Amino acid sequence: FYMNREKKVKYYFCEHHLVALYEYLKSRPRGDLVVDIEEAFRKWANYIKPLSKLSSFSQVGYIDEKGDVRNLFPRKSSNRFLAAYAWGLATAAILFENREYLEIAEHQIQWILGLNPCDVSMMAGVGAGPGCYHHRYCFIEGHEDGVVPGGVLCGIVGGDGGVFDIGDFRTGNFVVSDRLPVDYPIIDTDARGWTYAYMTNEYWVLNNAWFIMGATQVHRALRKLNI
Repeated sequence: FYMNREKKVKYYFCEHHLVALYEYLKSRPRGDLVVDIEEAFRKWANYIKPLSKLSSFSQVGYIDEKGDVRNLFPRKSSNRFLAAYAWGLATAAILFENREYLEIAEHQIQWILGLNPCDVSMMAGVGAGPGCYHHRYCFIEGHEDGVVPGGVLCGIVGGDGGVFDIGDFRTGNFVVSDRLPVDYPIIDTDARGWTYAYMTNEYWVLNNAWFIMGATQVHRALRKLNI
């Protein structure tokens, strides 16, 4: 997929354009565009596949603005993208009955649930969490731990060798990544209850929406492939 007519700017993220194409396939299984849409899914999945081989955890990596390949998303909420990749790759697994696509999709869900270098589950209430959350729940009596069961955090970001803030810059409550190495995994685990580290430790409905879509599509793919 491209972001301009000249096809010079690639857009490889899994977003609603892929969902729309899949819904078209389901509604018009004999439509004129079926072959083209399936080929688009195949090309997209094959483009993404090498980005899942950057680490032993098999989470999909990131291509930055300079075209450099990164293992972790720098300064960007990652879990919504990884959950979306789970949906897209599970969909490709269903369309082509391809187990490799499905395995990559599963790894994205597993990353969010704790199979990551920080050994932290980023779905609150499932497994061992980071211990701190950027959420007003922390200020409600009896809920000071900030755990909103089922809430999915924005997720781990990667160091870039520079200095950047994962905290609340607007109010001057800094949580600083100070020249950590490129792709060093960052998420706040130093506090208990409340943290200002919104970039990594904040809940976001979009994270949950894509997680639900990704996990359910992985389940459908497992059934389709009789696994």
